[in-house]
Amino acid sequence: MPDVPTAAKALIKQVIGSHVNTWGNILNDNLELIDKAVGQTVIRNVTGDATITSVEAECSFFTITGSATGDITLTFPTYRGFLMIRNAMMSDSIINAKITGNSASVWPGETQTIYSDGIDFWLCGGAVLS
Repeated sequence: MPDVPTAAKALIKQVIGSHVNTWGNILNDNLELIDKAVGQTVIRNVTGDATITSVEAECSFFTITGSATGDITLTFPTYRGFLMIRNAMMSDSIINAKITGNSASVWPGETQTIYSDGIDFWLCGGAVLS
């Protein structure tokens, strides 16, 4: 049976008894992903709609800066779990975080905690904004 990734953060679950004397590399890779998820902030300067890369989506904290003439959409790759978005735009732009389903909006000057099931985003207060 091959190693399999976890559903939310793609951590490697090793088959018991496999990787004799080499399991440390897999463990270290998993620890790097966990460290990035809980301790690193992505700072993106945007002027319009933007796509969050899969590498950026390994993080859980996003500060969005820049200036736009209207509201912007941040499109995420499949993402499961909690994240925080801080709207630090210089303009009065609303940030709409989206995967493929419902989006969650972060108003100018606000920081919101958001949950995703891999399709939809929800503000942690429970409201779905689209």
